[in-house]
Amino acid sequence: DKLIQEYVKDRYKSAEEVLSALKPAAAVVEPPPQKLQQVTVVSASVPTQPVPQTPLVSVQLESEKGINYSDLERLLAAQKWRGADRETSTKMLEVMQQISRGYLTEEDIGKFPAKDLQTIDRLWVRHSHRRFGFSVQKGLWLKSGGKPGVYDATVWDQFGDRVGWRVNNQWVYYSDVNFTSKASPGHLPGGTVFG
Repeated sequence: DKLIQEYVKDRYKSAEEVLSALKPAAAVVEPPPQKLQQVTVVSASVPTQPVPQTPLVSVQLESEKGINYSDLERLLAAQKWRGADRETSTKMLEVMQQISRGYLTEEDIGKFPAKDLQTIDRLWVRHSHRRFGFSVQKGLWLKSGGKPGVYDATVWDQFGDRVGWRVNNQWVYYSDVNFTSKASPGHLPGGTVFG
């Protein structure tokens, strides 16, 4: 698990560290083997393979602004993706006190409290089994050649293609967003609050 942590700082620093972690320590009791769960991979180029079922870790519903995220958590746990996407937009507007304006500016995003952003992201990542969430989108943006905080129209188009927000070189309308678990990785949340 440490080899594939989302943030590089949380991964092993060298091959020696990996090898050291793999060497059994003296008098270590081996846990029983984990039950394998079959997972379907959406991409046809990657075969379906069994992976260990990892328990879901609960998310602390923390907020620097006193926002209640329990409805978002309930919607995500029930995999009601459309409702969760709308609730995410509402909560983000509420955090920045922009309900009446209805969208967030680049300045708002720059000032968005980290604790609230992490709570929203962790809820999405947890309940989608790492398929959706802002951190997933950030990883895909970087893989598309993007840089944090830098707009690049070509990369934006590639990113849109990758997450399914563009189809046949056309941006899809919100009404055409795929609100199912089979949507492309990073497809949700849809970002309806960004001006």
